Amino acid sequence: MTAATVPDLSRRTFLLGLAGAGLLTGCASGGDKDAESAKAAKGVVGLSVSSLANPFFMTLVDRAQDEAARLGIRLKITDAQDDASRQASQLQDLAVKGIGQLVVNPVDSDALATPVKRLRERGTKIVAIDRRITDVQGVTCIASDNVRGGAIAAQALIKALGGKGEVAVLQGVVATSSSRERHKGFVAELAKHPGMRVVATQPAGFRRVEGLDVATNVLQAHPHLNGIFAENDEMALGALQALGGRAGLGVKVVGFDGTREAIEAVALGRMTATIGQDVAAMGTLALRAAVEAKGAPAAGSTVDQAVVAITRANARSLLAHA
Repeated sequence: MTAATVPDLSRRTFLLGLAGAGLLTGCASGGDKDAESAKAAKGVVGLSVSSLANPFFMTLVDRAQDEAARLGIRLKITDAQDDASRQASQLQDLAVKGIGQLVVNPVDSDALATPVKRLRERGTKIVAIDRRITDVQGVTCIASDNVRGGAIAAQALIKALGGKGEVAVLQGVVATSSSRERHKGFVAELAKHPGMRVVATQPAGFRRVEGLDVATNVLQAHPHLNGIFAENDEMALGALQALGGRAGLGVKVVGFDGTREAIEAVALGRMTATIGQDVAAMGTLALRAAVEAKGAPAAGSTVDQAVVAITRANARSLLAHA
């Protein structure tokens, strides 16, 4: 998708919500157990999240819960804690309990391919959200247009630096589609400007503490660094910690997600921009796809949501209406 329009980033898009889940209930013994489990699983959708320690995914869960309530279904939420093996096991457990519709935010786009193929062979419906699952047929994917988002991030840094400068990239989890696509869009756009140069590319796991550590090391190795692109806001906020008083002055930082804390940093001038994602639309479409509700995308399709740059020009307005 090459969206020409800016998404309607509603006031709820950037509010952080604590995740809650409807738990399966009921017990039985002997031959009635499977029947009771199947009955309990009706009207339930499994939502497997890579990490609820990340504010963006907390918001994603919150929006999905809103849509589940509108559709009259319950969510069974699992937190993989950034562990691909744990996530595969959790998905298997949900399927064994009779939950036939799973919305999955992959920890690792490649590692989840085989477990998801097995679930698909058993008839389990899979919808990927925010990140794609590598080479699996029949999986609907709802995600941001990450390639375009990476390009917009590059444009923000290019503008902030006047088209000339040394830049570092803090990658997320490189085995995820979101990291790969954001990086692809960023470097392709930056390559159009000869005065801009990437001098360091280091993974920081989409985590704030790793963003702090990696940014600290990069700054020591490249004392003349002018800009940092972090592939999510948590790493960008870690980079701001590493920069201290240089943030927004000597070094420009661009993040990705549009979390509230990042928008506040943009409003204060410490962060140059963050690339906002339409979390509400992703949660809504994923739940509709899982249960084939009205307005659901076609099965097996890929729907890329538009993204938008949040800069100091619009950050305060977004916060005021949040």
